[in-house]
Amino acid sequence: MNWKYIDNSRIKFNILRYSMKWTANNSITPVMYLIDVKIPARFKNKFKQLDKDKLLKLLINEDTDWTTNLLLYDIFEKDATFLWEINRNEWTLEGKAKDIDYWQSVLR
Repeated sequence: MNWKYIDNSRIKFNILRYSMKWTANNSITPVMYLIDVKIPARFKNKFKQLDKDKLLKLLINEDTDWTTNLLLYDIFEKDATFLWEINRNEWTLEGKAKDIDYWQSVLR
């Protein structure tokens, strides 16, 4: 696997805002912010195949933590409202531990 795409210094991504909308059963989906990481699809597919232990190691590593987290947000379509106006440094202080706990419970 080409690890250059997981390097925090090279990551390129967008945060996309999805407006609330009516669903078929007359309920409303809330406003969501989703991450769109700009990497080749074949790399993203290989990333999806990594096991939980490898992903958690990447989340702990200070060179790959931010990018790994953004890729997981992208793949799992997790609401990224918290990430809307912060950078990696703020995330490490305010959200990294919570995100690692979340991914430990979600990843298999």
